[in-house]
Amino acid sequence: MQAIARNEKLLIPLAIVGIFFVYLGIGLSVAKDYGTYWDDPYLRKYAITTLNYIATGDRTMFDITSNINGPTYQLFLYLPERIFKLTAFDDIFRSRITLNFLFCATGIMLFFFLARYLVRDGKLALLGVLFMILTPRIFADSFYNTKDVAIMVMFIASMYTLMRYLDKKNLTAAAVHAVASAILVTIRIQGVIIPLLTVLFVAVDFAVIKGERKYFVEIMTSLFLYFFIFIPVAILLWPFLWEDPWGRFLEACKGHLILSEYSTPALYFGTRYIPREVPWHYTPAWIGITTPVLYLFFILAGMAVSLKKMIGRAFPDYSTARNNIILWVWVLVPVVLPVALGSPLYHAWRHHFLI
Repeated sequence: MQAIARNEKLLIPLAIVGIFFVYLGIGLSVAKDYGTYWDDPYLRKYAITTLNYIATGDRTMFDITSNINGPTYQLFLYLPERIFKLTAFDDIFRSRITLNFLFCATGIMLFFFLARYLVRDGKLALLGVLFMILTPRIFADSFYNTKDVAIMVMFIASMYTLMRYLDKKNLTAAAVHAVASAILVTIRIQGVIIPLLTVLFVAVDFAVIKGERKYFVEIMTSLFLYFFIFIPVAILLWPFLWEDPWGRFLEACKGHLILSEYSTPALYFGTRYIPREVPWHYTPAWIGITTPVLYLFFILAGMAVSLKKMIGRAFPDYSTARNNIILWVWVLVPVVLPVALGSPLYHAWRHHFLI
């Protein structure tokens, strides 16, 4: 029996490594068949002007609308072009497509660790990875979507580090979580939800777990360290903020409100809508249209089981219950908030890959 148990423990790591390398092999072999999004050249230009600002003080960066989000990921994609001195159009965008796919692959590996941490079962986590890899929309976008895939990956990373921090509340977990949060915010400003959730659930833990009150000083120290690292790293990675961090941050937020006036019609069920006027079910419908039916069944079944356990307080411990609540926040807020605020919805559900 012990030999069987040891073999099972070895099987999951071997399976995930095998699946990962098969996925990498297939992805890298078909990457040449994909093109790029219409806005990718603008994102590349943002990276170039950001580097020019850092190197020479050239202020062209401030005239580009992309500066309402941080340049971290775009600078990452620009590195091969700079290092290998790529000049041909095909070489430049092939390098971006390949690097984007590799970054998505890293996110899928992180998803395995997050899923295993949540369900405490390597087999179920492995099944989740297979579902993610075999989701047609995500697989295709992993090559050419150099904006939303990065947010998806960093949300996975930030949620993983958040849950680990809430369970440990030590300095190491706080530092790792701070760096992940900073990278996320400097890719898409909506990532500020992570620091807010961090503070919220630390407070909830204090209210619910009586034993934590004995470690008030230690926990507050870890939370202080989180922000002590998060804020400077976020500013460092987002040069737009350097001259006036708070003022520029508010300017970026206002920029997103201006962007909400985007008015190119979106075709939805045979009718063209102004993005601000699409029906509330736009995002759920697009998810349903582009997600395999079997996946939808498991998603809805999983949500039903989670909800039933929450109502019946059937989770084995507080940590599991809290992490499930975090998952519900992760899924619902990005979908419900744009509808509640009347934000424009367009380009299917690419902006909601983070869920």
